[in-house]
Amino acid sequence: MDPSNNTQKPRTLQELIAGNALIDAFMGGGKSVPRQQHPEARVEALLASIETCSDIEKLVCGAETDVQALSDQDQKDPADNEDVSLKEEQENHNQMDTLAARLARIKSLMYNERTTAPSFPQSLLSPLSQHKTIACALLHSLLMSDDRKMLFPKLLGDLHRLPFEARKDVASIFNYLLVCGCVNLGEGASGNSNDAIAISYTKTMISFVQYVDEYYQQIMGPIVQGHYVNVNVNANAAPVANIDGKQNESEKQESGQTSSNNTSEEASKAKVPLVQQPVKTIDVVLHCGAMFRSTLRHPKLYENLVQPSNTASFIYPFLDLFVNQPNFEVASDALETLRLIMHPEGSGVSIPSVPISSASAAIPSSTSSQPQPQTESNPELLEAMMEATAAAFLEREYESIFVERFNVKLLSAQHANYITRRVSLQILSTILLTRTNYNVMMLYISNRTNLKTIMMLLRDSSAHITLEAFNVFKIFVANPNKPVEVVRILADNKVKLVKYLAGLHHEKEATDEQFKDEKALVISTLEQME
Repeated sequence: MDPSNNTQKPRTLQELIAGNALIDAFMGGGKSVPRQQHPEARVEALLASIETCSDIEKLVCGAETDVQALSDQDQKDPADNEDVSLKEEQENHNQMDTLAARLARIKSLMYNERTTAPSFPQSLLSPLSQHKTIACALLHSLLMSDDRKMLFPKLLGDLHRLPFEARKDVASIFNYLLVCGCVNLGEGASGNSNDAIAISYTKTMISFVQYVDEYYQQIMGPIVQGHYVNVNVNANAAPVANIDGKQNESEKQESGQTSSNNTSEEASKAKVPLVQQPVKTIDVVLHCGAMFRSTLRHPKLYENLVQPSNTASFIYPFLDLFVNQPNFEVASDALETLRLIMHPEGSGVSIPSVPISSASAAIPSSTSSQPQPQTESNPELLEAMMEATAAAFLEREYESIFVERFNVKLLSAQHANYITRRVSLQILSTILLTRTNYNVMMLYISNRTNLKTIMMLLRDSSAHITLEAFNVFKIFVANPNKPVEVVRILADNKVKLVKYLAGLHHEKEATDEQFKDEKALVISTLEQME
């Protein structure tokens, strides 16, 4: 027999079976595919390695690659996407899984560091082992290059596409970096309460605030955009809003809002590219609301929010649309955000755990060249700074906020539901009774239209709304310098008002001495008017 015949392939079925080469023949030329090279096996191995990885730079680099791959897929011609193969769909699914796994691992490392003893040596942070905390290492990696700095804006822009748990992880990482250096954050069993660790966390928080401030439009744009919810899910429907904060025609008709050229130019500054306006789910809205409120804890970011160039894109959508969404959770979340925008003191200002002067920014940036004032470590002064900023904002935007929106859209039974009207009255009362808002209060209580609006709410069918309306009405009556038009309305209606107020929440007087005294004072003042 010719020895060369030993290398030839079996030619009969019996030979194929006997030689155990049937599968190899069907796979092409007798070449078998090693099991470890199978795509699913590779993905499983990658996911397993991510779950045990403690190299922050490696995790962030991988997340950046995943996000870029998903972005490249979005930028393909829509006509090409119609013929996407099953293999490409599986690759996209695998890419999403690995991104979600990396985000989960990053969050787990950060949070576990504060609550439990670390299960890995400090050297595993390599090449960032010089950083004392996971949060510091993460921030260093995020700010390593200009391209890397766009990772968070891209994640926020694609938040709706991420798996459910990954959405929570993105929001958790964002919120954590904004508060990790705060007082009373609670150090864990790892003993990370020494001065060096505290300074590291404070540096990280300050640097991340500077980063958000520097990329404010790119970060806040997707966060605000995440509040838009398509109530009627229709794939062929026009988008609810563009990413630059502009409304489409149907929204303008619904809200009664018109846009000027100046507003369009200002809103365009917040443009963040997205292929199309997707349908947002409720959890995306709630995550975006939490991230928005986290930024309100920092005076620098709040000051940026209330700049004239940002109000149209980032504040007015809450007044025009978000607080009146039909979904209760979405509307309630938007009302809470609106309350903190109008009265930031209640947001819980982030107080650094160590003086800012001893915790300079960990990562140099264009915004960190100027020294931070020592007063920014004082809780009272920080709150006073934010109150002053809010007062200036409310006074500057008085007409747009109170005349065009509060009275018409938030306090009107024709446009607002029960919850919106009740909470809006609470917000209004808080604004008017805040000492720093004196000028705003005088503007509001000197207007006869505002008085008529509140008097109508006094007669609402809801006891809660009438109580909140009384808390605003008493300010009109207590004003010692009432304009003539306000005096005339109160005097002409004093008989009806006194009779009505006498029976208003009569049962509450037995348990609330302050309410009893205030109501008696209002009635007495009305009776003396001529």
